[in-house]
Amino acid sequence: MTDINKLIDQMVEQEVPRAVKSEAEYRKNLINVARQVGCEHELRQIFAKYDAKLGQCTNPQERKHIAVAGILEVNNLLNCRGGLAINNIGITPGDPSIKDG
Repeated sequence: MTDINKLIDQMVEQEVPRAVKSEAEYRKNLINVARQVGCEHELRQIFAKYDAKLGQCTNPQERKHIAVAGILEVNNLLNCRGGLAINNIGITPGDPSIKDG
């Protein structure tokens, strides 16, 4: 298991019980992970890019699409290889070479 996957697993374990976090708390957790793996600056750039795009958009459907694009970019930056679901909707499949356990 890669270091980033171990860090993410630790984050998930710490989130039990699954209380809904604010966006600020979630971003703070992501920044901590990014700092540990050496990509904090890139993550902050992604946040700034998508914050600017969302700030210019008033269409609710487009805002959802922009948010998903941002989440995918963060996922790729952190080299997350598991499947991604948002509100129980599958966005990307997981890497089939990843085994549970």
